[in-house]
This record gives sequence, structure tokens and C-alpha cells, in this order.
Amino acid sequence: MDEFSQDMQKLLLKKEREYGQLKFISSRATKETSCFIDELVQAVVDIIQKYNLFPEGSNPKETKDITFTAAQCYNYLLLNTNFPSQELLLEDLLYGHLVGLWPTLSPYLFLQIIWRLKCEYLLVESLMYIPLDLCVEILEAVIKYVNELEMSRAKCLIFVLNNKTYEKCLRLHLGTLSEKDVTERACQLVANFQALLDLLGSPRFMGDPELSEEARYEQHGLLLKCIFRHIKLCMSKKIEAYIENIYLEKLFKLTYGNLSHNRINYYCTLPVDKVKSIVTTLDQELITLLLNQIKQVDCYEYIGWLEFNDTENIMISLQRAIIIECHYFINFMKENEFLEKNDHLFDCLQTLLGSGNGKEALLTLQELCHGITNGKSEGMRELMKRYKEWDKSILSFINEKIQLLQKDDCCVLLEYLHHMFAYPHTKIEKYQAYVLVLRVIVQQNIQDVYYIIIKYVLRHYDDNRLEYLYNHKLFITFMQRDVCICESERLLILLIFVLLNAKKVLTTLVEIAIGYNTYERIMFTSKDILLLRSFFIIQKDSEYNLLMYILKDVCLQKEVTWSCKHFPAFMNTILDHKLITPDDLMNIVYIPYLIDSSFHYFNFLCVLMHIYDIVVERVCTPKMDYPLLIIALTKKMSLIRRCEPTCLRSIIHDLIGHITRILNVLFYIPNILTVNQQREVIDAIDDCVEPIDRARLSPLWHILNGSVLDIIQDYERRCFAVHRRLRTDSRCEPKLREYAQSLRIDRESFLRHMILHATEKEYEIFALELTTIFWCNFGWTDEMEAYENVLRITGEAAQLALVFQETFPNDTFVSLIRALVNYCDVFAHINRNTNDQQVAIRRILLTTLCSLKDSTDRTCLGQMYGLLLTRIKDTLIKNSYSYIEHYFHEVDDWIDVYLVQCEGLMTPIKESKNSSNDSGSSDDDASLKDTQVLHEASKLTSKEIEMFNSYRFVCECIKISNRGTHRCVERIRDVIFAKKEV
Repeated sequence: MDEFSQDMQKLLLKKEREYGQLKFISSRATKETSCFIDELVQAVVDIIQKYNLFPEGSNPKETKDITFTAAQCYNYLLLNTNFPSQELLLEDLLYGHLVGLWPTLSPYLFLQIIWRLKCEYLLVESLMYIPLDLCVEILEAVIKYVNELEMSRAKCLIFVLNNKTYEKCLRLHLGTLSEKDVTERACQLVANFQALLDLLGSPRFMGDPELSEEARYEQHGLLLKCIFRHIKLCMSKKIEAYIENIYLEKLFKLTYGNLSHNRINYYCTLPVDKVKSIVTTLDQELITLLLNQIKQVDCYEYIGWLEFNDTENIMISLQRAIIIECHYFINFMKENEFLEKNDHLFDCLQTLLGSGNGKEALLTLQELCHGITNGKSEGMRELMKRYKEWDKSILSFINEKIQLLQKDDCCVLLEYLHHMFAYPHTKIEKYQAYVLVLRVIVQQNIQDVYYIIIKYVLRHYDDNRLEYLYNHKLFITFMQRDVCICESERLLILLIFVLLNAKKVLTTLVEIAIGYNTYERIMFTSKDILLLRSFFIIQKDSEYNLLMYILKDVCLQKEVTWSCKHFPAFMNTILDHKLITPDDLMNIVYIPYLIDSSFHYFNFLCVLMHIYDIVVERVCTPKMDYPLLIIALTKKMSLIRRCEPTCLRSIIHDLIGHITRILNVLFYIPNILTVNQQREVIDAIDDCVEPIDRARLSPLWHILNGSVLDIIQDYERRCFAVHRRLRTDSRCEPKLREYAQSLRIDRESFLRHMILHATEKEYEIFALELTTIFWCNFGWTDEMEAYENVLRITGEAAQLALVFQETFPNDTFVSLIRALVNYCDVFAHINRNTNDQQVAIRRILLTTLCSLKDSTDRTCLGQMYGLLLTRIKDTLIKNSYSYIEHYFHEVDDWIDVYLVQCEGLMTPIKESKNSSNDSGSSDDDASLKDTQVLHEASKLTSKEIEMFNSYRFVCECIKISNRGTHRCVERIRDVIFAKKEV
């Protein structure tokens, strides 16, 4: 757990630097905040999954299956959440040391993580073992935010919380911990109980007015059935003997420390008579809820229930299921002292029950089978309705009467398996039952099998108990056979795999179709996916289908590579056949992919190319979130610019080029953004992206044209304020202030940073603007002086890239040299007034390249770079005007020969004792290693050290908004002084 805690601490500290204190996030007020929350929660979940703290296959409905690691993880999250009683928990002898271990989360973020992990059961179980103060605080938070859960999970959570609150009240006489008056807290507990019941009575759970009348009837009927059971479950606890669950107490118990340590006794009890009074109030609230729901049932709704199958037993109607529950509840009333006196409730139940719905005299299953054998085939329908009573003998009997079965009866057989697998049976018993059912299904025609299985998947996609029988290796072996899935026999086998685990099989098929490197040898095209179209278009909720959710999960997977050929082919196929819409693909899959902090080059390239195709064809509607797309693209561009040493500069330039192409197309679409949306984009990216990328959005700023002067002024605006504060603010640490005073930050610092982060094309544009348009703004007397200074500053940037190789991509030096030569070529062609001027242009280039010789001699490039300079000097002798046309192209060719093609011939410099590389080191560690190792082995010059320190300072300044200057100061202090500065 220590490693898990450290990873969480690093993540949350990073997120606090980006956004501010996490304990103040209480809603998704803006799209930017919503995206930040999603990214944070997913990152937390990734860490938890990395350490396997919630093992797959654990049953959340069984308390005995709650693992120690899952409970520990929950406690870490709970104790680092900003609940009012958090400080008191510091005194807990067992877990108190966990409080404040991480940056504090808000209750909203805590619940978002719990819901994403689908571990509400941990929260519910913990309520019985924590102080009363914290219990009330958690309940208040859940009540406030529970409506953000999808309806079925929200309803389930409300019922179990209500039940647990009832039980908590019932045990108050046994003692609890509370800082506030226990009576006051008990009243708050009752208020929470009432609030939970009020939620159940709200339109969302009774039947939203926007739903059709039939859908409202069904939703209300299912709610009424749940209320009957919930009341029985709660009131039964009064007569049950309370047995302390020692295992759960060990996992979840939290205290305020012991009495001798605190000197305050937080332990308190509530008198038995007060507890009885509270429980009576709770009982009355439950009955009031039931009466209100029954009174809202009219004759139309009652009749409407006949049109729906019960969700638990599809062979009976919802009306019959409610009548059965009503019978059970009346019997329960007769045994309950509180309920048996309630004549009004009894009359309401009798009205709901009706006069013609007494208990039916049913034949036994054996009598039904006997009648079917003697020709009474209609008995098969009744036998199917009672599948929950079957045993192996009945299943065998049905196997002998296959000719009497219809396809809907086969659906019942699968429901029987699902029901049976929920109860303890041996592996042999489960497998035997499965074989008997499968024998019936495979004798149906392929169309009927398709219908039967899709009906099962519709009901049990998320809770398929048949996954117990699924073997993924066997499925992959089947797919590796070079067979045509269109053949009936092959399609039947595939459908059986879908039956056993639709979620895994459908996801794997999508992974194969887009060319996952894991499945390179499997032939399954995007056209084959269409055979399972009906499965993929199943609506998982009111908005999106299964394919959309599968795509999102698949695309956000890490450590995998897609095929650049298969990915776009698959996406185009599903778009052409309208399995998904372009709007949904962009909003649900591509934009979250762009927002995710990690990326794989080939995968990212596939996404960018397909996004470009979509925006060019303009197939999206106003439903497409254009503002968030522009924000995500711009932020991603800044992220990949920041000189990740593991990624080649050529790759970075390629990706930036594709992003730029998309942004250019978007800005050419008329009226793509409203005025408010433009402001939303500007607010989201202002001061948090690279100045180059901020200039990219010049169409939104109106007052900017995105020139190099705009970019440098943006650097000044964002860096000078921090530098000034560090130099002059007496509140800053003396060491930090002294460091800032020694640091030289000027326009040349910004130009070097810009050059190191620009693409070759951007560099050429910026360099020409500096030379031909803005030379006077930088204090240069003419274009030739500007040209000479631009080359010098570019040479200094290349020198940094060469010397600090573990901070910059490996190909940065060569890339900058080639960009410099290309710029010289363009400049020479627009300034060829005299031959002397052309000679000067080439001479200045040679001088700049020669100035780098000492630096290259300290690296493996030294020998080859010397040969390159010799070759360039030789070509300089050819001084004819016509030769100038080809001079720079020849220099570029020689750079390719000596520095690129001969890379394998270069002899590495012997590294010092510190040169062993730790692949797990951070970017800051890499920078530190650069400055320490090279200072010793390569003898860094004072100018190189000064330029690198100014580069690091500028990097930190532009990572954080000026609106968070104090965080920038903290960040610079951490980076510079947590380790030795250069």
C-alpha cells in the first residue's frame, strides 16, 4: 500500500498544481472542470487498477468477499477527504496516520471516485463502523450528489443506504462515537432517512414526465415492488438478533482515539426509549411512502402493468409480480405489531390486490410434466413460467420435448441458467445444466439463435453470470482459424461466445477490427463487425449504445498499438452504416482521448487523421462540442511540444503538423463558435498553453495576428511577473530570491525557448518574421544584423540541445541545424541584391556552425561534425552566383550524410560513473542528471549553465497560469532547490 499511496500523492499534488486545491471542487460547473474531474478520476482508477486493489470477480453483494486491500484503499480515500470530522480522525490509533497523507479531496471528488470504481457497497458497509458525525456527513454528501448516478444504480444505492440508516438508528442504544450531542446527530440521521425516501418519491424514480406513459407505468410499478420488499427488510431487523460482524469491524472501524489520549470522552449512547421513538418515526415514514405510492396507482396504470414482463421472472407480468408481493406483505403485516393495527394500509392493499386475485391452486411441476406427456402441450407455457422451481429432472424433461418449444421458451432456458448460477452449485452441476440448455439452443435455426442470444444480452450485459463458463484463450484460438464468420456454423459458435461473455467478446472483436498489435494474426475485418450490428447498437442507457462505450474503453487503453490501415477503415465502416454518429464519436471517444495526458504516436496519428477527415467533410452537427475539441487539441499540442526526451523531435513535429491542420480547417468553418463559446475557449487556454499555441488561436483573439512579436510579448507577460516577484518579494525564501536575482531573463531567453519548442516550419516562419518584419522591435539596425543574431540565438538553442541530451529529444540538434540551413536558403533568395551579400549570408552560416564545434567535440558527434564543417568550407570556395541556387541544398544533403546516415559509425563518449541511466526517473531527475554528469564529464561552460537555468525557469513559468503565480513560485522552488541547481 505504500507504493500505491506514493503514486496517489504524486498524482494529487500534480493535479493541485494544475487546478488549485481539490477540496473546493463541488460540482461540474464548467466543461473544463468536468474534463479535469474525469481525467483526475480516471488517473486515480488507473493507479488503483495498477495495484489490483479491487480484484476482478469479487462479488460486491457478499460482505465476506470484501477484500482487505479494497477496504484499505477505501479508507485511504475516506481519510483524505474534506469532511468536517476529518481532524478528529487524526487521533485514530490504527488509521489516524493516513489523514492528510495526500492533498485533501472534496466530498464530491471522493464520491466520483467511488462511483467510477463501482464500490458503493464499501461506503454502505462502512457506515456501521464509523463515528456518527462522519456517518451523517457522508449521507448528506451522497444525498446531494446521488442524482448524478445513472438511475438504476442511484435507486439501488438509495435503498441500501436507507436500510443501513434504519439499522444505524436501531443500534444507537448500543453506543457510538459523536463529537456533537448524540440526540442532535440522531435527529440528523432521521432527517437523512427522510431525505432518501423523498428522493425515491421524486419524478426521476417514479417516472419522469418526459417518458412515455407506458414507460412511467413500468418504472413506477418496479419502484412499488421494491418498496414492499424494502419495508419488510427494514422492519425485520427489529426482531433479528444483532450480531457484530468482526471481519467488517476490523476493516472499517474508525475512532477519535482513546479516552486517555484525548481527555475527551466521545463515546455516548441513546436511551432505549428514545431509540424506540426514533424507530417508530422511521416506520411511519416508510408506511407513508408506501401509501403515497399506492394511492397514485389508477386503473390505467394497473392495467398497463399487464403489458410488461417482470424483470426477475420474465414469464409473468409486472402486474402479477406486484400482486404476489402484495400477498407477501399482507402476511408480513399480520406478524408485525406496528403494521397489524394500520387498517388504512390494509384497505389500500386490498384495493390494489382486487377481489379476483386470490391464491391460485397450482399444479406441481411433476403434474405439469405428466400432463404434457399425455398431450396437454399448453402445460409447457405454465412450466416455463415456473422456471425458478426447476431442477435437473425438469431440464432433462424439457430436452425430450424440444419440438414443443418456441424461441421465447429458449429465452426462458437462458434465464433459468442465469437464475441457477446465482446459487451455490458445483462446477459439474452448472456445466451439466449449461450443456442441456445449449443442446436445445443449437437445434434452432441461426436466425432464432441470434434472437435468443441478443434478448439475453439485452437483459444481462452487465450482470452475466454465464461468464463463469467463458474461456478467453479458447475464443482467441477460434478466431485465429482462417475461417469465414458468415458461414452458419462459424457464426453459431461466435454467438455462443457472445452469450457467455458479450462484454469481453464484443470488445475483443473491436480490438481485432482496429488492428490491435496483440491480435495481428487474426483476420476479422470491419465488414465482419456488421454481422453483430444488432448487439453493438443495444442502448446501454438513454444516450449511447454498446459500441460507443466499447470504443471509448478500447481507445483509452494504454500500452497497445492500432493499425494505421485498419483503424480508419473500421471507423468509416461504422459511420457509413450509422452504428454511431460523427458527433458521438467526437464527443465520447476522440475528445476524451485528446484530453488524456498520455499518448502513443501511431494511435494518436490515427485519431488525428480521422478527426481531420471528419471536420473536412463537415458531417458533424451543432451537437459536436467544437469548443472542447479546440481546447483539447491546443492543450495537447502544448503538452507534446514540451521536449519529452523519449520522443523524437521529428515525431513531435509530425503530430503538431496534423493538429495545426485540423485547427486551420476548424477556423475556416463559418460561425463555428458563438461569441460565448469563443470566450469559453479563450478562458480555458489562456495562460496554460505554450505561447506558440496561444498564438495559433489568433482568429479568436481578433487583436492578435499570431506573429513572432505576439509570441515573445506573451512570454514577457507570463514570465516577467514571476521573475520580478522572486527578485523583489521579501516574503520569498532568501535562497530563492538570491537565485532569481542571479538569473538573466530577457528576450533572447524567450527566443531560445521558442526555437527549441517550435517545429521546423514554424521556426522558418518565425525566423523570417524576426529578420524581415520585426528586426527593429528587437533593437537590430537592419535585416543583416537581425539575420546574424537569429543564427547566433539558434546556435545557442542547438548547443543546449546538444549538451543537455537527456532533457531534449535525441534528434533536436540535427533538426535545428537543418531548420537553420533551410531558413538561410529562404532568406538568401529574398535578399540577393549583390554577390557580396550572398557571400555574407553563407559566411555567417559557416561562423554559426563552427561556433558549435567545441560543444560537438564533447559528444559522439564530434568527429563527424568536424568532417561536415570541412566539407562546407570546401563548398564555400565555389563562389559563383549560379552555384548559390544549390549551395544550401547541398549543405542540407551533407548534414544528412554526416549526422544522420553515419549515426551508427559514431563512437560514444565514455560516460562518467554517474552515467548509468534510470529509466524510471522523472523529467526533473533527467534535467538534474544532465547538469550534474555533464558538468563533471563535459565541463559545462558558465554560459551553458546560465542558458539552461533560464530555459528551465521559462518552462516552469509558462506551465502555470499567472493567476496562480504563487503556485508557480512553489513549483520553481521545488524544481530548483529540491535538487541542486546548476
